[in-house]
Amino acid sequence: MSEAETIPLELHFRRKSDGRYSVKSPDLPGLFLASDDLEALKRDIDIVIRDLFYFNKTIFIDDVLWKPSKDAAFEVVRKLVPAKETALPETHTVRLQRAA
Repeated sequence: MSEAETIPLELHFRRKSDGRYSVKSPDLPGLFLASDDLEALKRDIDIVIRDLFYFNKTIFIDDVLWKPSKDAAFEVVRKLVPAKETALPETHTVRLQRAA
């Protein structure tokens, strides 16, 4: 798959001072998930990204490609120290494979 067939999406992860995790994206309006259950965020994020691209931009996404892997990205997020809102987020960029 070439770079031209994918769309980059920057994700910003935070761990709030109350211990909850959150993720949002400056590239995708409406993407904001928060939970104290990181596994729930991990499970839900790909489908939310696909749905928001379809409903906001009428773009069909076949796959969300995590590099490093989704497991590796979420392991980094799991280790985040709770921080104030002013702290810089943990940023990951995923590539979205457009439907043919």
